[in-house]
Amino acid sequence: MKKSYLLALGFLTVATTVIGQQKLLTVPNHVGLEQKELIQSSSETPDSEAKMYRSIIQALPNRGGVPTLWQEDFGGGFPNGWAVDDVSGINPWKWSMDGSHGNFNSVNGAGYDDPINSTTAGNGFLINDPDSANHFTYGQPSGTTYQYLESYFATTEIDLGASYPSLLLEFEQSFRFNNGVDMVVQVSTDSTNWTDYTVQGNTANNAASADPALVSINISGTVGTSQTLFLRIGWSARVYFWMIDDMRIVEGLGNDLAMTDVWHGDFIGDWEYQQIPLAQSQEIVIGAACLNQGGTAQTNAIYSYDISNGGTSLASGTFPAETNSIGSTGRDTTWYATGFTPSDLGDYTVTVSVEADATDELMSNNEGESLFKMTNNIYAHDDEDNVEFQVSGGDNASGVANEYKIALYYSTVASGTLTAVQVAFAANTTTESCIVEVFDAINDQSLSNPIVTEVYDLVSGDISAGAVPTFVNILIDGGDGVQLDADGLYLISIGNTGEGEDLWFLASDGDEDRAQLRFGPFGVGNAIDWYTGYTTSPMIRANFDPSVDVSEAALAEKGFGIYPNPTTDNFTLVLDKNSNVQSVSLLSLEGKLIMDLTNMITAGNQKVEIGTANLAPGVYLVSVISADGIGTQKIVVQ
Repeated sequence: MKKSYLLALGFLTVATTVIGQQKLLTVPNHVGLEQKELIQSSSETPDSEAKMYRSIIQALPNRGGVPTLWQEDFGGGFPNGWAVDDVSGINPWKWSMDGSHGNFNSVNGAGYDDPINSTTAGNGFLINDPDSANHFTYGQPSGTTYQYLESYFATTEIDLGASYPSLLLEFEQSFRFNNGVDMVVQVSTDSTNWTDYTVQGNTANNAASADPALVSINISGTVGTSQTLFLRIGWSARVYFWMIDDMRIVEGLGNDLAMTDVWHGDFIGDWEYQQIPLAQSQEIVIGAACLNQGGTAQTNAIYSYDISNGGTSLASGTFPAETNSIGSTGRDTTWYATGFTPSDLGDYTVTVSVEADATDELMSNNEGESLFKMTNNIYAHDDEDNVEFQVSGGDNASGVANEYKIALYYSTVASGTLTAVQVAFAANTTTESCIVEVFDAINDQSLSNPIVTEVYDLVSGDISAGAVPTFVNILIDGGDGVQLDADGLYLISIGNTGEGEDLWFLASDGDEDRAQLRFGPFGVGNAIDWYTGYTTSPMIRANFDPSVDVSEAALAEKGFGIYPNPTTDNFTLVLDKNSNVQSVSLLSLEGKLIMDLTNMITAGNQKVEIGTANLAPGVYLVSVISADGIGTQKIVVQ
């Protein structure tokens, strides 16, 4: 991998060395899928007495100059009396005016990155830089042997002078994190019993946050009527950095319900898709989630929804929250079957708002939305918010090639013919070929016997430039396709050939339904199996278009196609109708002539079946010489 990619594609730098450390979950139990025990996060487990809350990371609302009850801008350096709890002894939180000095910063550790862009960054801030502490320059391990370095800082007792019904802890931060670790803010009134709040928000694993990201945590439920409290902040991380500045505690609102999530599909019982073919249209099941950011319990919360297509409202209504009384810092998540099934193409918006008995004091955060498209033929999890990430295959230290695959689940309401897999290969792809497989996940829960296997040879025109996708249709059985049953569940997989080359896809983050799987050595002891839990959606789509064809770039460069590939007894050679063929040959990988097929080609005949009964299993080359040049493709005979 060229180092020029490290800054532009920040979170990719350790993709192949730490992927097995990510927080992986069990496969959701959709239609009776087999459950597997997968790797768990190595991040610190909260005390049994503590609660874990997910804080809101947002632009802090302007509430007319609410007075600050306590603040710290670090203008005087590291505050006197504050404690540093650095378990490793090499990675303390410290006062600084510089950014990360770690190996994975923009200059590979040769200097400091930019500091946080906070309000008072000019007078310093706090930073924890495990990437620097782990750098080999400082005598520590490097690469795959980076250690998790647990590090916290703690305040002295904070006296607010009075008790308040609602309190918010707010600060500015900038971070980049990896391995699915939790970034934890702990709050206590006695410095013994702590309540944990995580502050990474929705930032994608391996990505950098906004700079600054503004954090607002409702700590009312923890502090209660106490006028004093303690704060402890930190994590257990192995790479990257976390910078914090301009901390303050302010009085919060009494009545403030905030929408935190809206979904248009019930991903607990099925998968949520961003593009849905009309033939696979299902009833819209809304998921709505809200958080009580006020200091007063909110009773009888009601969600109002509207489903529109291109600005035209098609369905609307209300449904009650699952939780009758949502306490301060409490949450509610409610699923509601609307009875509405989309029947037209278009861009749909599901809008949901929330209100309760008490008048809300901050209406700007009471609404959320979820978007999806109804299409003719394309079925997709991605929303084209393009982020690149890597699926990489290569030889290990013993020279053994590992097989890597990445895959997505697709459920089928109605039967249909899958004619192609639509893919957006990312710019860092170097592999010359990939393997496409389709699994029947209901009848083959081990995902070991694909119903479709295709080998696809990439050409330069197949690779996307930057974040702009170039979509390639990889034909299934030459475009004749494979029949998928109604009420089925299928896994579409694309993998490398184990040749030490990189296979990348464009992807979007936020795949909360965990539809993505990866196959590879991600288990304990590098156990090779299928694993789930990743929160990105690669652009690997199901295409049901009966008239689908390969990309124009591929036709122009190859001039012909082969299917099925691999094959057991014969294969079909499909020629470009505009090609002027001079000769066709079947060759060994060394270029030795195995069979001259030229006489089988007749004028106007673009599809020729070729028998392989006399061929030993292996990989061969089909070479076509035409007036436009020479084209060569691999064929696998099993």
